[in-house]
Amino acid sequence: MPIININNCNYNYEIHGYGEDILVFSHGLLWNSGVFINQIEYFKSKYSILIYDQCGHGQSMILDGNFKSRCLYKDVIKLLDHLKLKQVHFVGLSMGADIAIRIALKRPNLIKSLVLISASVSPESNYRKYSLLNNIVKFSGIKAVLQPVLVNMFSIHFLNDPNRKEELKKWTTELLKNDKEIHITILSALKRKNIDLNDLLNISCPTLILAGTEDKATPLDNSKLVHSMIKNSILRNIEGSGHMVNIEDPETCNYEMEQFLDQFNN
Repeated sequence: MPIININNCNYNYEIHGYGEDILVFSHGLLWNSGVFINQIEYFKSKYSILIYDQCGHGQSMILDGNFKSRCLYKDVIKLLDHLKLKQVHFVGLSMGADIAIRIALKRPNLIKSLVLISASVSPESNYRKYSLLNNIVKFSGIKAVLQPVLVNMFSIHFLNDPNRKEELKKWTTELLKNDKEIHITILSALKRKNIDLNDLLNISCPTLILAGTEDKATPLDNSKLVHSMIKNSILRNIEGSGHMVNIEDPETCNYEMEQFLDQFNN
């Protein structure tokens, strides 16, 4: 797996597919690029796909343990520039959506379109709740807060569906792979500066917003707000899904993305 060192972090990335157009996938906090497995399999016959593990996640472990001066979106811009990628379709999930928005604002020339999944521009809205959980993670590890994390990530229906028990086990295992030091990354995410809502008015590229109606981590109103501010955007609600819509309902997620992306192939 290719590795590039950016700002003292060894970024792990992979490229799949052979298409002319490029899809970049950026995952959310506590996860890794593997959450997009269903999207990679679905789109790799038509697109070149770049996935990467965010700093502090998966195989992209931070070297110096210091997130104070780190801007994740700037790291991703450096990755795209290193790979000489231009005019990409950028798909961001949760924290990845935050990164996508910031790149579109800072370097709009890099972005052909945006797909924002479970998007929010106000991390401070959940600050007290998540900072408490993060303190537990700091001293006891992710396992100590596993149940509330799962409830925030997935809908009750998914968590209780006997037919998806193995899927839930798989993603629970992925969460438990997080190093105890993930608390540093979480704290940095919680303290990141809000995106100014008025800045969203400057995003002009076509944008698809996907939101689970049962999302507890970033409730539907967050996506509605983002949609209201990005003038060239479409909002699609994924009925019954929680925060991880790409995992809970990959068929609908992939369908909506394909319909959106097809406009660039005409």
